Amino acid sequence: MEILSTTKETQALNAKRFIAGEVNLSRLPFFASSTKGLKKKIKIEYRHVERVGERDVEILWKVSANAEYGYPGPLSEAVHMAIMQIVTEQGFPIQNPITFTIYDICKRLELKPSGRTYRQAKDAIRATRLAGVEIRRSFTTKDQRRISFEEIQNLYSRVIFYGDEHLETGEPIEYSAVWLADFYINSLNSGYFRPLDFDYFKQIRRASYAGPKLYNYLGYRFSTSCFKHNNEYTKVDYDQLSIIADVKRQPNKSLAMQKLAKAHQVLLETDFLDRDPVWQIEKQGTGKPAKFYILYYPGKRAREEYRHGRRQLTRQLEMFESRGEATTPEISNELVALGVTESRAVQIAKRHSPTQINRQLDHLAYLGEIGRPIKDNVGGWLANAIEKDYTPPKGFKTREERKAQSKAQANSEAQQQQREQEDRRQRDEQQAQYRELDTQLSTLSETDQQRINEEIETRIRVGFDDFMIKIYATKPFDPKSAMHRSEYYKHLGELLK
Repeated sequence: MEILSTTKETQALNAKRFIAGEVNLSRLPFFASSTKGLKKKIKIEYRHVERVGERDVEILWKVSANAEYGYPGPLSEAVHMAIMQIVTEQGFPIQNPITFTIYDICKRLELKPSGRTYRQAKDAIRATRLAGVEIRRSFTTKDQRRISFEEIQNLYSRVIFYGDEHLETGEPIEYSAVWLADFYINSLNSGYFRPLDFDYFKQIRRASYAGPKLYNYLGYRFSTSCFKHNNEYTKVDYDQLSIIADVKRQPNKSLAMQKLAKAHQVLLETDFLDRDPVWQIEKQGTGKPAKFYILYYPGKRAREEYRHGRRQLTRQLEMFESRGEATTPEISNELVALGVTESRAVQIAKRHSPTQINRQLDHLAYLGEIGRPIKDNVGGWLANAIEKDYTPPKGFKTREERKAQSKAQANSEAQQQQREQEDRRQRDEQQAQYRELDTQLSTLSETDQQRINEEIETRIRVGFDDFMIKIYATKPFDPKSAMHRSEYYKHLGELLK
């Protein structure tokens, strides 16, 4: 297997190779790392605790497979990376749909195009589209109330595969489209990304399925721990890493090192790591298993990738912001009035549409209306809600939707009232017509009245089916009953003419 060499030529990273990797998919598990056991895999579940303000928030991240297409595996991850390369090439702001051809995906992944490859690529996309992401956040308040928030998402909200044939040549025509989830697009357009070297990803993928997982996760850890805070290394909890990298957790250090050895070797040989990872064992007390920690030291490639890749992607984002696609100053001022810092409000106003911002303003107002107001750090909550596209509670509607609903309800009630008035008018007219016919009939002799009633009964009985015949075999016939009234007066009117 040919791995990227560490010559000066290859170390001079090509900026065009960088793609925008959304941070949540770098720090949280989604794709399976291996095809081994993939058919039986139904979920990946990851739990951790984050410090938010003065609270420890327990977070559950669970990805569940679709029964038919299975859990998204290494090919799904590779196809997603190819799609993200297309997304990055199109530039900011990222907008749906993302259009491409399966042939282009195969070319980017260096896969030989064939009917089998096309089917596998499409199934990989289907598996990603249909995999559900359950996110649950919970915390305990000072008065010991347990509060939880749960949402269910998909990475892709919609997928289209289109196939046709050229009218003249008969050659196949195909294109595909993917709609990225709103939270994912908003995250990228907010600058919540890290640079990923797509060519490097493909190279290490050939050597180790776990290699891309470690590359993606450690790149995130290096950027937040080492490069921003000048730390020499980042300390990783082995239990968490085994879930994120999707490798089986081992009970002792030697087996754990052996399981990750191949991935570590690839990252060392390509200068992504500066030295061998350092393993630490911390005892947890009597009767409790010891915890393993790994110290990772960023190498030259990791540093250059962060510096050059971040510069390239940030420049693209700044070009988008400078094109005048910012929201109005009034919205920025409204955010400041609600507690968002001025600098953050300006950035939000630049990077998010008025629709996105107003949706979360309505979300904040709605929480107050239903008795669940945000009491602490309203500005911080609102800024996070806009940037991360919080999902409102069930039953939520924006101001525009409530106005539209109210207008539609008023129109419906008005139409219903008109229908009821028309029904009453028609009933009144019908009753008047019936009374007039009764009056005309009463002016005739009893013999003529009896003759007419017998003729009407005969006409009505002609239309009876077997069921009606059985009913009236023993039951007296009343032509003016509710069942026959309209038909009776119809025949009466004809006979009185």
